[in-house]
Amino acid sequence: MTVTDGGLEAQQTTVAGMFLCGDTTKGMMVTFKDDDGTPTYQQTEFRGGGALAVPGFCNGRSWELH
Repeated sequence: MTVTDGGLEAQQTTVAGMFLCGDTTKGMMVTFKDDDGTPTYQQTEFRGGGALAVPGFCNGRSWELH
């Protein structure tokens, strides 16, 4: 994460370009910049191709939207 104008900015990625979520990436956060749908908290099935930016969290097994 970087600090930008007083706020935290997570690494941005596309859904297709995200790295694997597992033991070594557990706890990492990213911003998915192309979600296609209406996200729900802790949603683990989602797809890209849209224009919605949403925060993602690696729970150690899969990416989930927040």
